[in-house]
Amino acid sequence: MRERLRRTADFERVYEQGSVFQGRHVVLFCLTAGVDQRKAGFVASRKIGGAVERNRARRRIREAYRKLRSGLPGNAHLVFVARAGVTDIGWDELLADVAGLLKKAGLLTA
Repeated sequence: MRERLRRTADFERVYEQGSVFQGRHVVLFCLTAGVDQRKAGFVASRKIGGAVERNRARRRIREAYRKLRSGLPGNAHLVFVARAGVTDIGWDELLADVAGLLKKAGLLTA
């Protein structure tokens, strides 16, 4: 996917200059100013668990984002950070949490 944030400097820029929106299972950092294309990054710290749990958390959040990205504007850098317990919830709850964060950020209208 070419729409991925990959460089540490890009993540740091979103953390420092972007807005923060907190959900129950996911935190969203969003930067829209001075951005020309939509990119997303996915983070899971060691608080989530071992490598298998962290990878599962990132995959689930990435898939929820993929389901919702068609309705997003093309000029935002997004970083989704998994919270503890994100791998234990159902798919519908995770999808609702990610959609709610995107609505709070003013990116998703539907």
